[in-house]
Amino acid sequence: MLKQFIFTCWVVANTQVAFAFDTLQFSSKFDSFELKFKDGQYFLGSEKVSSDSFKEFLPTFSQNYLSVCQTGPAADLTVTAIKNDVSGEAQPKSTVRKFFFQSKFVSDGNNCLSVQGDGIYFLPLHRSWFGKENVGGLSLTKAELVTKSGFQANFILNSKIWSAPKSPYLKMEFFDRFFKSLARFPIDHRVAKSAGEDKPTFHINANDQIWTFYQIGQNLWAMEAPESNWLVVSRSWSFWEDMTPTSFVDRRADSLKIVVDQTLDLEKRKAALRQVSRSWSEPIRRVLHMVLLDPVENQELKTLAVQTLRQKPSDENIAVLVQALEKTEDGELLGAISKALKVRNRKGPQILPEDDLETRAKKIQEWNRWLTQQIPSK
Repeated sequence: MLKQFIFTCWVVANTQVAFAFDTLQFSSKFDSFELKFKDGQYFLGSEKVSSDSFKEFLPTFSQNYLSVCQTGPAADLTVTAIKNDVSGEAQPKSTVRKFFFQSKFVSDGNNCLSVQGDGIYFLPLHRSWFGKENVGGLSLTKAELVTKSGFQANFILNSKIWSAPKSPYLKMEFFDRFFKSLARFPIDHRVAKSAGEDKPTFHINANDQIWTFYQIGQNLWAMEAPESNWLVVSRSWSFWEDMTPTSFVDRRADSLKIVVDQTLDLEKRKAALRQVSRSWSEPIRRVLHMVLLDPVENQELKTLAVQTLRQKPSDENIAVLVQALEKTEDGELLGAISKALKVRNRKGPQILPEDDLETRAKKIQEWNRWLTQQIPSK
């Protein structure tokens, strides 16, 4: 578990002793508050709270610290544990511990104890660690995603569907789920910003603001919101895994980029299209649609796209083929498109290269009428 840690000197403490403090006072630059222990439960005011974020560090209050401190200028968190005298005759006993996140030291004021692991980052810096507002969400309609490795893409939400018009080689089923996981998510933990130092990261830029995400454990991501003083962690983001391009970029992306790059040699683009046409995926489908519906795209490349879509006569592909009839005046290409359409409608009109403009228009109109009748949603 990420929250577990190992002291460089093993802590041996009885659980009952660890929870025997009557009051715990927390002080950081963000907040000061105290928890009261009663009937086996901690309370913040009148509300019961979980001790998960700090209970594993309670044994540090009963340890002898022998190492010389090299902690830095100021503690990130100071915790004062108070034990009342049962008889009421003596003053309460206070024990102070200072926690230094960057150096991962706990200090008794003179000497230090080193800790390993990332559990120290989960210690509560603010009373919101114990609050009831444990659901978050980002309201996004446009977003730019930038990873530390140099990947960049722009996304748009339209009719509840996310798309990346300039990056057709992406696996949009992944990003549709990705953005839904950001629209509303449970907040499982809050952690110090130090948890994200030197960790894999990516950014979302939207609405003139930046959200930064850090991979703080295996399949565990933390988000730094704009103007936030700490990070929030949600396990609903675990499917992001390492958030590397292999998770969301089609394995044929290099070839697909060649296909859509109109500055490249036509023969190179045609060869790339033939190569990707041996397989099938949503990114391949999107690139073929882009090629067909671009009015200035090369006719030979469009013909190759038609030949591939003819083998995949789905409703969506058929609808694009009909739309493509309006995007060209090339007789050979029109003939190839109508031939592909006849896979679904054998009685449909075949457009011939020698057809005059009026005849072509009537045949295209007939294909549009058939499409409306057979696939009304298109």
